[in-house]
Parts: sequence; structure tokens; C-alpha cells
Amino acid sequence: MSKTYLGYYGMLNLGDDLMLKTLLENDTNEKTQVIQFKDNPLPGQDKNITFLTWPDGKFAKITFALRFIMQSKEVIFGGGTCFTDEDGDGFFKYMVMAKLLGKKVKYKAIGIGNLKRKSRIFKTKVLLSIADEISVRDEQSFSRAKKFTNNKKRIVKEDDLAIKSIGNIIKQEKFTVNREEPYLALGWRDLKRYDCKEWNDPNYVVDYILKLAKEKGLKKIVMFDVDSYFDADINQTLYDLLKEKTDLDVVYNKSTDMNEKMKVICESCFVFTSRLHVAVIAEEANLPCEALNYSPKIQYYVDEVRSQHVKVVLFT
Repeated sequence: MSKTYLGYYGMLNLGDDLMLKTLLENDTNEKTQVIQFKDNPLPGQDKNITFLTWPDGKFAKITFALRFIMQSKEVIFGGGTCFTDEDGDGFFKYMVMAKLLGKKVKYKAIGIGNLKRKSRIFKTKVLLSIADEISVRDEQSFSRAKKFTNNKKRIVKEDDLAIKSIGNIIKQEKFTVNREEPYLALGWRDLKRYDCKEWNDPNYVVDYILKLAKEKGLKKIVMFDVDSYFDADINQTLYDLLKEKTDLDVVYNKSTDMNEKMKVICESCFVFTSRLHVAVIAEEANLPCEALNYSPKIQYYVDEVRSQHVKVVLFT
């Protein structure tokens, strides 16, 4: 029987790949299944690890889930913002299915985001109530999880799973800030699911980026896709606008490689982002960073680590 991880895997998302890397390196020699959305297995993994890809179609997904659940001793949501109005519902259907089939259900190092929709609050309460183990990554998520479970469940705090892998990669790669061609690193996400007012306007974002570059005395901008699927369209739009509006050197690095994305951040002089784990990397690399608080998790993280490097940008 396998340990099975569910999450936002296979999407070439830097944060989720870093979290998964930590999980798999902690589970050496243990038979493990990773359920991914696209066929992009994390490179360099042990032969004991099997990557399975969700099929298309509702019925196909259910039969697929039944198969991997029956092969599992436990099903684990492995890190990330698990319960939100805008994105995930903690794999509600499949976690309930696993529990009914007698498997252990666990939530590891999760965060809780915006939750106002009654249906999402209900699902969150159900999943936390049936979970065999729960750990969260910040104090606010801890307090909210306690409230959702009426203080009846044991909930523990642990570091964001990405932090261990970030530290290891920084140590191995020995990144150094590029002083010869200093640049601003831009890791932006598509905010279409979020009501971020002026920040939903690409022109506003570009004007802010150019203002930052001017303030920091930087004549080069290097941008990249934190999520190589979800962020590509908005970043292409930002790139085109930047090329129209400025004579600064603007580079769009489209690499999907985890270490290459880390390099863009860690060799920069300043970081601007709307992605949590870009801010986490900047903090771990001791780089100045501004991060848009499009979700409460940004502020939760900054408060949790008492960040010395990340400034939270609010929208009006």
C-alpha cells in the first residue's frame, strides 16, 4: 500500500514543486504515489515514487480516484493554500471518498485563504473534522482551523514545506546577486479569480513596476512564469506592455525548470511579486521584495516569519 499525495502538482508551479520536493525527500524508500494534473513528474525522483495524472471527464476522474485510493494506506494533501473561495476545496470529493473507504486522510502544512462562501466553509469544516492529522503553516490558519473544528481536533503548526527545499537549492547552487547587470525580478500571477481592483489592470501593474525600477535605480527587468501554465498569458501581456512603455532592458525567461526560476529570483537586486513562494524565496535569500497582498496568506506569512525583507503591498 502506498502513501498518496494530492495537491496542485504537475503544473510547473514553483511553490508547489518546492513543497512536493520537500515531501518526497522526507519519504525516501517509502512507496509513494503523486497525483498530478499534468504529466510533469518532478525530476530526479526515486523509483519508489509513482506519478499518476488525472484523466479528463468526471466519470473518468472518479474511477481513477477509486483506483489510487484503494492502493493507498493514507491520502495526504501536501502543502499549500488548501481551503479558499477562489481556488481549492481541499479535494473534498476524493478525501471524503478515501475516508469512507477506510483510508487515513491527512492535511499537511496547509494554509487557509479567503473563506466567505457558505458551501466552501461547510466543506472545510467537514474535511477538517474527518482528517486524521492536520498541520498548518501559520498562526492565522491555526486559529481558523481550531475555530472550524470547535477546538476538538489536534492541530499543529509547522514551517511552509517549500522552505526546506528553498534553503537546500540556495546552498547547492550558490546563487549570487548579479551586480554587473542588476535587475528587478518579476514573478506575477494571473489575478483574474481575485477582486484586486486596480491590480487587475495590466497597465496599472506595468506602471507600478516601472516606478519601482526607477526608485531602485534598475535598468533591467527579468520576468518569469512562477506557474508555467496559469501565469503565461498575463506575463506575456505585461511583457508586451513593458516593451511598449519603456526603453529598459526587459527579459522574459520562459524556463519551466525549478532551479532556473530560483536563479532569476536569487540573482536579482529586487523582487516584485504576487506569488507567495516568490516572497518566501526572497526572504530566505535575504533579498528586498514587495509582494501584493492579493490573498491574506501573504500577510500571514510575513507576520509568521517576522519578515525583514518582504514589504506587503495593499490595494485600495
